[in-house]
This record gives sequence, C-alpha cells and structure tokens, in this order.
Amino acid sequence: AFIDDPVRLLRAARVAADMHFHLHPATRELLLQQRELLANASRERVRDELLRLLLAPQAAGICLAQDLGLLQIALAPLTATELAGGIALLGALLEHLREPTIQRLSLQWSQAYTTGHTRGQMVALAALVSQGSTEHVRVALASLRLSDRERSRVLDVLGSWGSPSWQEYAHIDPLTAHRYYRRWGSGGADGAALVAVGHGTSASGVAAAERMLGFWLDHQAQVIAPQPLLTGRELVQDLGLAPGAQVGETLRILTEHQVQGLISSPGEALALARRLVSEFTTRQV
Repeated sequence: AFIDDPVRLLRAARVAADMHFHLHPATRELLLQQRELLANASRERVRDELLRLLLAPQAAGICLAQDLGLLQIALAPLTATELAGGIALLGALLEHLREPTIQRLSLQWSQAYTTGHTRGQMVALAALVSQGSTEHVRVALASLRLSDRERSRVLDVLGSWGSPSWQEYAHIDPLTAHRYYRRWGSGGADGAALVAVGHGTSASGVAAAERMLGFWLDHQAQVIAPQPLLTGRELVQDLGLAPGAQVGETLRILTEHQVQGLISSPGEALALARRLVSEFTTRQV
C-alpha cells in the first residue's frame, strides 16, 4: 500500500495519533523500512497531509512522524535535532491554548486562505520549523509548494518570534506596539504568541509578548490601525504636496503622534503636517 501511495506513511502516523492506538510492531517495522518512499510522493500531497497532522490538538501525530523518520523526509533538509526543537515549541503552544490570551488569539486562526489551509496551520508550521537554519527553512518551505501568502505568513511569524527585541523590551508602550505591528502585521501577533508560551524565553520576554498581544487583541482602533485624521489626498490638496514619498512619510508621522495621544483631531493633524512640511522645506534649502 505504501509503494502505491507513499503519502499513506504520513497518514498512518496521523490516524494512529487520532485514534489513540499504538502501531503494531510489524506495521511499525514496515513504516521504517519504506519511509524513504515518501521522498518520491507528490509534494503538494505531502504538504496537505503534513498540515492535517498540524491540525491535531496535541502533537502526538507529529511526534510519531518524527519518531518514524518521516518528518526529516517531508521537511528536508531540516535535521532531526532542528525538528525536535520545533516539536518542543509546537507542543508548548498546544499546551497553552487554553490560557486566556492565547485562546483569544487562536479564535483568529480559523481564517482560511484560498488554498483552504488556515492561519492556524501556518502558525503551527512556523513553530515546527522554528529551530532550523535560515537556509534549511527556506528550502523546506519551498519544497512544500505553499502559496506566496502562506509562505509570507510563516516567515513573518518566524521573523517576529525570533526578534532579539523580546529580550530588550523593558516597557512596551503604544508607539512600540504600533511600529511592531506595522512591520509584522497579524503575523506579529502569531509570533508573539510563540514567545508568550515561554519555551526557551526569559520571564521578561514572556511578559513583553503578553503585553504586545494585549495591544493586538484590545487596542486595534487606538493603536494598531487607528482611523487616519487626514488622508494623503487632503495633504496634497491642503498643503500642495506632490504625491509621493513625502506624503507617505508625513502620514506615518501623523499616525505615530495620533497613537501617542499627541493629536486627536483633523485640525491638530493639519497643523502638525504644516510644521513638518515647513521643516522639510527648510532642510532642503
């Protein structure tokens, strides 16, 4: 059966975990003997079966696939050591799903891409490959034939999770949170969730991640994406700016002042914009 359809090797690990039964020794031996067949299977089907494994509420299926040597084939060239570290982070995430902050964020993980895969699967995949070298992760993700949006999501989660800033944040204020999410978007929330579960992270890093998640969950309109006080068109019309980089930079500064509570009305925003334009013009002279 495995010769005819090597993807059944991964499926066997998933079904065994889902049904909570142990593999018969003869079946286990057969899986071990024929696991290399998985390298010849359709990459799209391997990807889909792997992502189904990641849907499980526990990491038992992934652990079994690792024990059988299937993950190293499905996610080559990631090493067994790299995958073991990723499984540990994934397990920590799954263990924390009932904690209030992670649970609230996980409600967003059912969001689906046009492929039918979910944001939650991309978070789990990011955790699974998180301990790999940059090159190993790049090659492994490319081999899975993810969509551009899915691959970008995984990379954003990994980038935000791996930021050295978590160990440096003494205090996360609205401006810090705004800049973080402007850089990483919702992938930054998922990356913060991986930090917040505490696997290999200091207590201060966990606290910083939890506060960052609090901004994402509770302050979208005030901090993450506030309603602009002025539009680019208004800047062009009222201040005579030419469309381009200066308009974008002015809008960015206005938003940052708004997030900090330094301006709160279109009039205040326009006055600040005039001053910024005047300062820019003076520097150009």
